Amino acid sequence: MGRRSFVTRTAALAAGVALSAAGLAACDDAADPKNPLGDEDIARRDQDLKFIGTEETYSTPELLKLNSINDDHIAFLEEIGLADLGERRLRDMDEGGLNVQILSAHTPAVQNVPGQEGIDFAYRLNRQLVEGPMADYPWHQEVLIQAVRMITYGVFDRFPDLKVIIGHMGEGLPFYYERIANDMGEPTEDSLEKPIEQYWHDNFWFTTSAFFQDNLLEQLLKYISVDRVMFATDYPFIDSIKEGTDWFRAVDLPREDKEKVAFRNAEKLFGIEV
Repeated sequence: MGRRSFVTRTAALAAGVALSAAGLAACDDAADPKNPLGDEDIARRDQDLKFIGTEETYSTPELLKLNSINDDHIAFLEEIGLADLGERRLRDMDEGGLNVQILSAHTPAVQNVPGQEGIDFAYRLNRQLVEGPMADYPWHQEVLIQAVRMITYGVFDRFPDLKVIIGHMGEGLPFYYERIANDMGEPTEDSLEKPIEQYWHDNFWFTTSAFFQDNLLEQLLKYISVDRVMFATDYPFIDSIKEGTDWFRAVDLPREDKEKVAFRNAEKLFGIEV
């Protein structure tokens, strides 16, 4: 199954990296009449494409107990392999041809609250997620709202080197980009050091996780430079890594841009090399 090793490095988000042997995947999608090559031809052309998956979540048995709502929730996360760094994850990576995974620790974001107080705080936060207005998937929009708050509160003016990665094709940003820029530009021009839209290009990176759709990628790239977009699958919350790599191999982008999204942008951001 190829090389089997794990490394840990501190990068933009203190991420863990799992290395896997590269594999090849084929795509059987029908040709797009707008595309003279066709998806199948593009996928065949880009069979040698390397992949870094800038994923969002990894946990441990200890963190599962801390972050989860109840025993059923723990059982679900264990079943899908959220805390698995063994053969299962490596096998899925090999099947999809994924060279590297970047993993962020699944923490409750209350690490500075000590002891039982921190545990209780984390529990209350998680209960709000499942019982509050965000219960039916609106966390995508909530991420975008929090990012806008970070910008308008001047976080990036105080910490200009701060780097933030947003998944799921920008969590709705492509659809709100112009309204955010137009409606919030004038009210913030005296309080921020830069135009509000500039922070998206200076401090944020975006991933493709879970959204394997050409039109959504096209919409994201309409506003965000290809230098700020990274490949991701949302593993293990998707059916297979291969689904994502097959999709991206068939995406109709210039080879240079595909390499940036697939692995080069992540190499640069995390200081690694595939």
